[in-house]
Amino acid sequence: MTQRRNPSARSRQATARKTRSRKSSARPLWPAYRRLPAFVPVSVRARRDGWDAQRQGRFIGWLAQTGSVSEAAARVGRSRESAYRLRRRADAAGFAAAWDAALAGRAGIRIPARKVTPDDLPALAFAGPVRVRMYRGRFAAVSRQPSDTALLRLLAQYDRLCAGMIGVCGGDGAGAALSGRSASTCGVGR
Repeated sequence: MTQRRNPSARSRQATARKTRSRKSSARPLWPAYRRLPAFVPVSVRARRDGWDAQRQGRFIGWLAQTGSVSEAAARVGRSRESAYRLRRRADAAGFAAAWDAALAGRAGIRIPARKVTPDDLPALAFAGPVRVRMYRGRFAAVSRQPSDTALLRLLAQYDRLCAGMIGVCGGDGAGAALSGRSASTCGVGR
């Protein structure tokens, strides 16, 4: 007795082979060894349909996975034009750097890390940077956690500022502000 092959099974195998070959020739996936840089989100007015920090992080994740601004914006429920408008804002340096890193990572180009500016320290210390996690070339999650290092840098910056007023503060530095004394005794309010 001879076994007959199912013709539909044969066509499914051929289709699967074609699909695999098309996927390999399509856009390259996000490399598994690359990480997206954490960034300070653009501070925008709180709106239900706005670009909050989570939505900005998800956009960067989808951009890294798909390589398409239109598709990434559609997946987070925003338009392509609003994404470009957000990128052009004056305070969007971190968001723009993460955007560039997401597109460069797919192309295999290395972008140097962006330095943290003193203006970014309060946002990093109290809310934390937006971290986008990728797993095996796919967007996985967005998280935010306040940075202890940024908080210590911010306190050191305030301490240096108050230490510059040694004649006014009486040598206390930021200790007066941290110990609970009023600003008038430290000279900050004068």
